[in-house]
Amino acid sequence: MFCIFLDQIGKFLVKEPFRNYFFAFSIQLPVWVMYGIYFVAMGAIIKYLVSNFFNLGFFNKLAWVLIFTGAVLNIVERLILGYVRDFIYITFSRWTGVYNLADGYIIVGVIILLFSHKKFSN
Repeated sequence: MFCIFLDQIGKFLVKEPFRNYFFAFSIQLPVWVMYGIYFVAMGAIIKYLVSNFFNLGFFNKLAWVLIFTGAVLNIVERLILGYVRDFIYITFSRWTGVYNLADGYIIVGVIILLFSHKKFSN
């Protein structure tokens, strides 16, 4: 719940958030393809978690909670508004992107999964 609150309060406090009508990384896809990808990805995540939740360690559970929370926040916002509100501008060298906290939750969750997998695969 705290992650949801932070994401929404951040978007509320920003005067003019960037309206992202596109898919991840601003990939331009037809809306039906975008929602199809959401449906398949969320179904796969739910199936994996239902089958494996009790076998996952703390950090894996935390990672999946962050990924799932970020995904749901972005999908629900897109369903309600027709776009996702981004407000965190990041520039690295010649590359620039605009994100929101839900995107950050997904990225942190993926990083945790990668590191926890590497740590336990040795």
